[in-house]
Amino acid sequence: MSKTINAIKQVIVEEAALLFSFAIASMMLDGEQVSRAEQCLTLMVVYGSVKLLHILSKQAHRCTVTTPAVVEIPVCHEEPPIEDSSEDVMKQHMELFQREYRLEQKEHLRRKEMAESAKLDGVIKYTRDTFTRLDFEPDEVYQICESVRYFVTHGQVLQSVSINIRRRQNITQACLKNFAWNIAYQYNICGDVTTEFVMVTFREWFLNSSFETIRKNMRNTTGRHKIEIDEHIV
Repeated sequence: MSKTINAIKQVIVEEAALLFSFAIASMMLDGEQVSRAEQCLTLMVVYGSVKLLHILSKQAHRCTVTTPAVVEIPVCHEEPPIEDSSEDVMKQHMELFQREYRLEQKEHLRRKEMAESAKLDGVIKYTRDTFTRLDFEPDEVYQICESVRYFVTHGQVLQSVSINIRRRQNITQACLKNFAWNIAYQYNICGDVTTEFVMVTFREWFLNSSFETIRKNMRNTTGRHKIEIDEHIV
Protein backbone atom coordinates (compact mmCIF):
# COMPACT_ATOMS: atom_id res chain seq x y z
CA MET A 1 0.00 0.00 0.00
CA SER A 2 2.82 2.45 0.89
CA LYS A 3 4.62 1.67 -2.42
CA THR A 4 1.48 2.57 -4.43
CA ILE A 5 1.08 5.90 -2.62
CA ASN A 6 4.72 6.80 -3.25
CA ALA A 7 4.33 6.03 -6.98
CA ILE A 8 1.27 8.30 -7.20
CA LYS A 9 3.20 11.11 -5.53
CA GLN A 10 6.06 10.67 -8.01
CA VAL A 11 3.69 10.90 -11.02
CA ILE A 12 2.08 14.05 -9.60
CA VAL A 13 5.45 15.75 -9.16
CA GLU A 14 6.57 14.84 -12.68
CA GLU A 15 3.31 16.12 -14.23
CA ALA A 16 3.58 19.38 -12.32
CA ALA A 17 7.14 19.89 -13.53
CA LEU A 18 6.17 19.31 -17.22
CA LEU A 19 3.25 21.73 -17.02
CA PHE A 20 5.41 24.35 -15.40
CA SER A 21 8.08 23.95 -18.10
CA PHE A 22 5.44 24.22 -20.84
CA ALA A 23 4.14 27.45 -19.32
CA ILE A 24 7.59 29.00 -19.12
CA ALA A 25 8.33 28.06 -22.74
CA SER A 26 5.06 29.59 -23.89
CA MET A 27 5.83 32.86 -22.11
CA MET A 28 9.24 33.10 -23.81
CA LEU A 29 7.84 32.81 -27.37
CA ASP A 30 7.67 35.88 -29.54
CA GLY A 31 4.50 37.78 -29.03
CA GLU A 32 3.77 37.67 -32.74
CA GLN A 33 3.74 33.86 -32.81
CA VAL A 34 1.64 33.43 -29.60
CA SER A 35 -1.02 35.95 -28.73
CA ARG A 36 -1.42 37.45 -25.33
CA ALA A 37 -4.74 35.71 -24.87
CA GLU A 38 -3.21 32.36 -25.65
CA GLN A 39 -0.46 33.00 -23.11
CA CYS A 40 -3.03 33.82 -20.47
CA LEU A 41 -5.05 30.71 -21.36
CA THR A 42 -1.92 28.58 -21.09
CA LEU A 43 -1.12 30.02 -17.67
CA MET A 44 -4.69 29.38 -16.51
CA VAL A 45 -4.48 25.76 -17.68
CA VAL A 46 -1.14 25.36 -15.91
CA TYR A 47 -2.51 26.96 -12.75
CA GLY A 48 -5.57 24.69 -12.78
CA SER A 49 -3.50 21.63 -13.40
CA VAL A 50 -1.10 22.48 -10.58
CA LYS A 51 -4.07 23.14 -8.28
CA LEU A 52 -5.58 19.76 -9.20
CA LEU A 53 -2.26 18.04 -8.66
CA HIS A 54 -1.99 19.74 -5.27
CA ILE A 55 -5.43 18.43 -4.26
CA LEU A 56 -4.57 14.92 -5.42
CA SER A 57 -1.32 15.13 -3.48
CA LYS A 58 -3.20 16.01 -0.30
CA GLN A 59 -5.65 13.13 -0.84
CA ALA A 60 -2.75 10.75 -1.28
CA HIS A 61 -1.17 12.06 1.90
CA ARG A 62 -4.39 11.41 3.82
CA CYS A 63 -4.34 7.86 2.56
CA THR A 64 -0.93 7.43 4.13
CA VAL A 65 -2.25 8.50 7.57
CA THR A 66 -3.65 5.46 9.20
CA THR A 67 -5.42 5.13 12.43
CA PRO A 68 -3.06 3.64 14.95
CA ALA A 69 -4.02 0.17 15.91
CA VAL A 70 -5.54 -0.24 19.33
CA VAL A 71 -3.31 -2.46 21.34
CA GLU A 72 -5.17 -4.35 23.96
CA ILE A 73 -3.18 -4.75 27.11
CA PRO A 74 -4.08 -8.02 28.76
CA VAL A 75 -5.48 -7.53 32.23
CA CYS A 76 -4.23 -10.04 34.75
CA HIS A 77 -7.05 -11.12 36.98
CA GLU A 78 -5.77 -12.51 40.21
CA GLU A 79 -7.46 -15.81 40.81
CA PRO A 80 -8.74 -16.30 44.34
CA PRO A 81 -7.07 -19.07 46.23
CA ILE A 82 -8.85 -22.35 45.82
CA GLU A 83 -9.94 -23.70 49.16
CA ASP A 84 -10.82 -27.20 50.04
CA SER A 85 -14.61 -27.09 49.73
CA SER A 86 -15.11 -30.26 51.73
CA GLU A 87 -13.06 -28.91 54.63
CA ASP A 88 -14.93 -25.61 54.50
CA VAL A 89 -18.31 -27.36 54.52
CA MET A 90 -17.21 -29.54 57.44
CA LYS A 91 -16.09 -26.46 59.36
CA GLN A 92 -19.43 -24.75 58.76
CA HIS A 93 -21.29 -27.86 59.90
CA MET A 94 -19.20 -28.03 63.07
CA GLU A 95 -19.80 -24.35 63.85
CA LEU A 96 -23.53 -24.80 63.28
CA PHE A 97 -23.58 -27.91 65.45
CA GLN A 98 -21.71 -26.19 68.28
CA ARG A 99 -23.99 -23.16 68.13
CA GLU A 100 -27.13 -25.31 68.20
CA TYR A 101 -25.65 -27.45 70.98
CA ARG A 102 -24.97 -24.37 73.12
CA LEU A 103 -28.49 -23.09 72.52
CA GLU A 104 -29.98 -26.47 73.40
CA GLN A 105 -27.86 -26.69 76.55
CA LYS A 106 -28.92 -23.20 77.57
CA GLU A 107 -32.57 -24.02 76.95
CA HIS A 108 -32.20 -27.33 78.78
CA LEU A 109 -30.71 -25.60 81.82
CA ARG A 110 -33.45 -22.99 81.74
CA ARG A 111 -36.18 -25.65 81.66
CA LYS A 112 -34.41 -27.61 84.38
CA GLU A 113 -34.15 -24.57 86.62
CA MET A 114 -37.80 -23.79 86.06
CA ALA A 115 -38.76 -27.38 86.85
CA GLU A 116 -36.60 -27.44 89.99
CA SER A 117 -38.01 -24.13 91.12
CA ALA A 118 -41.58 -25.34 90.56
CA LYS A 119 -40.77 -28.58 92.37
CA LEU A 120 -39.29 -26.75 95.37
CA ASP A 121 -42.30 -24.43 95.50
CA GLY A 122 -44.58 -27.48 95.51
CA VAL A 123 -42.64 -29.13 98.35
CA ILE A 124 -42.66 -25.96 100.46
CA LYS A 125 -46.38 -25.55 99.82
CA TYR A 126 -47.00 -29.16 100.87
CA THR A 127 -45.01 -28.58 104.06
CA ARG A 128 -46.80 -25.34 104.89
CA ASP A 129 -50.26 -26.75 104.19
CA THR A 130 -49.56 -29.95 106.16
CA PHE A 131 -48.42 -28.33 109.41
CA THR A 132 -50.89 -25.48 109.16
CA ARG A 133 -53.62 -28.11 108.97
CA LEU A 134 -52.15 -29.75 112.11
CA ASP A 135 -52.41 -26.41 113.99
CA PHE A 136 -48.71 -25.66 114.32
CA GLU A 137 -47.75 -22.07 115.10
CA PRO A 138 -46.78 -19.82 112.17
CA ASP A 139 -43.19 -19.46 113.40
CA GLU A 140 -42.95 -23.26 113.75
CA VAL A 141 -44.30 -23.72 110.23
CA TYR A 142 -41.69 -21.24 109.00
CA GLN A 143 -38.87 -23.13 110.77
CA ILE A 144 -39.98 -26.44 109.30
CA CYS A 145 -40.20 -24.92 105.81
CA GLU A 146 -36.66 -23.51 106.04
CA SER A 147 -35.33 -26.82 107.32
CA VAL A 148 -37.02 -28.59 104.40
CA ARG A 149 -35.65 -26.04 101.90
CA TYR A 150 -32.07 -26.60 103.09
CA PHE A 151 -32.59 -30.37 103.18
CA VAL A 152 -33.74 -30.70 99.55
CA THR A 153 -31.41 -28.00 98.17
CA HIS A 154 -28.17 -29.25 99.72
CA GLY A 155 -29.00 -32.87 100.48
CA GLN A 156 -27.91 -32.23 104.05
CA VAL A 157 -29.49 -31.46 107.39
CA LEU A 158 -29.66 -27.91 108.72
CA GLN A 159 -27.85 -28.15 112.04
CA SER A 160 -29.31 -25.25 113.98
CA VAL A 161 -30.03 -24.99 117.70
CA SER A 162 -32.57 -22.29 116.91
CA ILE A 163 -35.01 -24.85 115.53
CA ASN A 164 -37.59 -25.27 118.26
CA ILE A 165 -40.74 -27.21 117.41
CA ARG A 166 -42.96 -27.95 120.39
CA ARG A 167 -44.09 -31.55 120.77
CA ARG A 168 -47.81 -32.38 120.45
CA GLN A 169 -49.34 -35.55 121.74
CA ASN A 170 -51.63 -36.05 118.72
CA ILE A 171 -48.67 -36.05 116.34
CA THR A 172 -46.81 -39.36 116.38
CA GLN A 173 -43.33 -40.35 115.28
CA ALA A 174 -44.92 -42.32 112.41
CA CYS A 175 -46.56 -39.11 111.10
CA LEU A 176 -43.27 -37.21 111.11
CA LYS A 177 -41.31 -40.09 109.56
CA ASN A 178 -43.89 -40.36 106.78
CA PHE A 179 -43.57 -36.63 106.21
CA ALA A 180 -39.76 -36.85 105.98
CA TRP A 181 -40.01 -39.86 103.65
CA ASN A 182 -42.45 -38.01 101.34
CA ILE A 183 -40.01 -35.09 101.05
CA ALA A 184 -36.88 -37.25 100.55
CA TYR A 185 -38.59 -39.40 97.93
CA GLN A 186 -39.01 -36.40 95.60
CA TYR A 187 -35.23 -35.83 95.56
CA ASN A 188 -34.01 -39.40 95.99
CA ILE A 189 -32.25 -38.55 99.26
CA CYS A 190 -30.77 -41.54 101.07
CA GLY A 191 -32.28 -43.05 104.23
CA ASP A 192 -29.46 -42.02 106.58
CA VAL A 193 -29.74 -38.32 105.75
CA THR A 194 -33.53 -38.50 105.90
CA THR A 195 -33.35 -40.13 109.35
CA GLU A 196 -31.02 -37.39 110.57
CA PHE A 197 -33.36 -34.75 109.13
CA VAL A 198 -36.43 -35.95 111.00
CA MET A 199 -34.54 -36.46 114.30
CA VAL A 200 -32.94 -32.98 114.20
CA THR A 201 -35.96 -31.02 112.93
CA PHE A 202 -38.44 -32.69 115.32
CA ARG A 203 -35.97 -33.18 118.13
CA GLU A 204 -38.50 -33.40 121.01
CA TRP A 205 -40.21 -36.42 119.47
CA PHE A 206 -37.02 -38.51 119.19
CA LEU A 207 -35.08 -37.74 122.36
CA ASN A 208 -35.21 -41.35 123.55
CA SER A 209 -34.96 -43.07 120.14
CA SER A 210 -31.90 -44.57 118.46
CA PHE A 211 -30.78 -43.70 114.98
CA GLU A 212 -30.95 -47.33 113.74
CA THR A 213 -34.49 -47.84 115.06
CA ILE A 214 -35.77 -44.76 113.27
CA ARG A 215 -33.92 -45.52 110.04
CA LYS A 216 -35.45 -49.01 109.76
CA ASN A 217 -39.02 -47.74 109.98
CA MET A 218 -39.10 -44.53 108.00
CA ARG A 219 -42.05 -45.61 105.87
CA ASN A 220 -45.23 -46.39 107.83
CA THR A 221 -48.19 -47.67 105.84
CA THR A 222 -49.90 -49.79 108.52
CA GLY A 223 -52.82 -48.08 110.19
CA ARG A 224 -54.04 -44.54 109.76
CA HIS A 225 -51.83 -41.55 110.30
CA LYS A 226 -52.37 -37.80 110.17
CA ILE A 227 -49.61 -37.69 107.57
CA GLU A 228 -49.84 -40.58 105.13
CA ILE A 229 -47.23 -41.85 102.68
CA ASP A 230 -47.65 -39.91 99.44
CA GLU A 231 -45.27 -40.25 96.51
CA HIS A 232 -47.05 -37.49 94.57
CA ILE A 233 -46.96 -34.50 96.87
CA VAL A 234 -45.96 -32.24 93.93
